[in-house]
Amino acid sequence: MRNLMIAFTVAILVLSACGKEEDYGTGIRPEGPSYVPKDCVFQTVGLKNPSSGENDEDRYPSFAYTGYEPLKEQPVKVLYYIPDGGDVKTMPVLFAFTGAERTGNTQLNAWKLLADHYQFVVINPQFEKKYWKENHYQFGGVTDSAGSFADRSLWTFNIVESLFDYWLHEVDGTQEGYRMFGHSAGAQFVGRMVMAMPESRVIRAVAANPSSWAWPVELKDTDGKSYGWPYSISGLPGADKDGYLADVFSKKLYVQIGQNDTDTESLDMSAAAKLQGERRYHRAKNFYQTCVDKAEADKVDCAFRLAEVEGVGHSTWHMVYGYYKPTPANVKEEQLGQNSAYLLLFK
Repeated sequence: MRNLMIAFTVAILVLSACGKEEDYGTGIRPEGPSYVPKDCVFQTVGLKNPSSGENDEDRYPSFAYTGYEPLKEQPVKVLYYIPDGGDVKTMPVLFAFTGAERTGNTQLNAWKLLADHYQFVVINPQFEKKYWKENHYQFGGVTDSAGSFADRSLWTFNIVESLFDYWLHEVDGTQEGYRMFGHSAGAQFVGRMVMAMPESRVIRAVAANPSSWAWPVELKDTDGKSYGWPYSISGLPGADKDGYLADVFSKKLYVQIGQNDTDTESLDMSAAAKLQGERRYHRAKNFYQTCVDKAEADKVDCAFRLAEVEGVGHSTWHMVYGYYKPTPANVKEEQLGQNSAYLLLFK
């Protein structure tokens, strides 16, 4: 594996004479919607610094991504982990999204042992707060600062598709799709991307313990006030087209919720969010049931699934492993919780 990556790096340097890892590169535009720059990244296999601690900034390799042309002025810090011994051209790709902190190693630390054991890549885009406001991350940049719908090319969700194209380009990958996991604020991003972008190449997605959802139907209070995006897809451009929700519901979205995630810490307490339920646990169940009911009313199939994790509160690690505390020696499938995010995404 290391020889393969070294050979790939040398070939890229000879053919394209690209810049250092911190450079953004001049980029090329292939056919299709995505802008794929030549940064010569994805070169490090394993940890960047094997002697580092779990919270050390240099533990994992990273680069600044500005390859999506419409949003190139807002860099995304991308951490990644490639396990040793696999074929980068074919191994599954998982995008993992952080909570409201939007920094740190939590996602890669949580997924590393599983990635080593089962051979998949973990890519962690970090939408740092100095470049990306809540509206751009949790709510996907679908509306502008005035609350009007932004041009679709400016939606933050596009960066995931662009990064996936970038991966394929850099490693000559043959993967046809990717998986997504998000916890808390990251789950808001994942859940809303599924609802707003059914044409994406996501194969399976797990939205774990988000504070709110984008409902498939109009959200109204008792006074008849209606709430659209980000709390429902009401008014979302294109959502009124025939077959739109059938396409959305065809996605394998797992509504993952810890049964003990019932406190109010960092909970969205807006009027619209409260209409979805009292706490995260209730909101997840209500969202799922609303989707099932809407699919039934429209006479279409719904691939969404509810996955409750027993005894778990608001914890990335416990949702990934299904409340199993991992060690390198015991990450076998039968030792994971029934509704662990790994099993939902890969089995």
